[in-house]
Amino acid sequence: MPTPDMGLPTTCVGLWIDCGTRYEKLEEMGTAHFFEHLVFKGSAKMSQHELSEYAEATGTLLNAYTSREHTSYYFQGRRDNTEKLVEILADVIQKPDLSRSAIAIERRVISAEYDDILANYEEVLFDYIHAFCFGGVDGHFTDSSLSYNILGTRFHISNAITKDVIQNFIKTHYHPSRMVLVGTGGVNHAQVVDFAGKYFDDWGPYIGPGTPTFERQV
Repeated sequence: MPTPDMGLPTTCVGLWIDCGTRYEKLEEMGTAHFFEHLVFKGSAKMSQHELSEYAEATGTLLNAYTSREHTSYYFQGRRDNTEKLVEILADVIQKPDLSRSAIAIERRVISAEYDDILANYEEVLFDYIHAFCFGGVDGHFTDSSLSYNILGTRFHISNAITKDVIQNFIKTHYHPSRMVLVGTGGVNHAQVVDFAGKYFDDWGPYIGPGTPTFERQV
């Protein structure tokens, strides 16, 4: 769903997925964020080193973030690389590196990120306020996934989030019906639609659960 071609020399292609922390079960807390990290470890077709080399050689920016409502992956690069950006985006999302070594490395990275957040009292305060508003208190979480931390707890990061947990989570929530592919800048609408069909066509229909509900009113 790109914007009309604006004739710019650069383009940004992004995938917005209706899958954030609110879709996690208690034992899965932090999985959406963990998988977001793994996407940049490479895929079956392109290793992390090759992905980094490509980005450096072409001036491509690779970025992503996880929120409570959604996850976003967006790549910015030259106009003439638009198809390659869509291809890489589809590849790392559909065939990520979920090897034991990749997961172990990201455990350490996310653990360090968790420590940094704990040192930021303002961020910790907002997490506590958010948890309290949706039923959590004093670091305890309720059945409402809206009370969960985006990174999860230290236990989730170090132990609970396994390869099986990640695979089941992605199989349940990552489907075309919950995704929007967006292109801005120097992109051609018809071409991006063609690229989407070419590189995302393998995915079947969504069969997962709907949006979790909660009873507490804020």
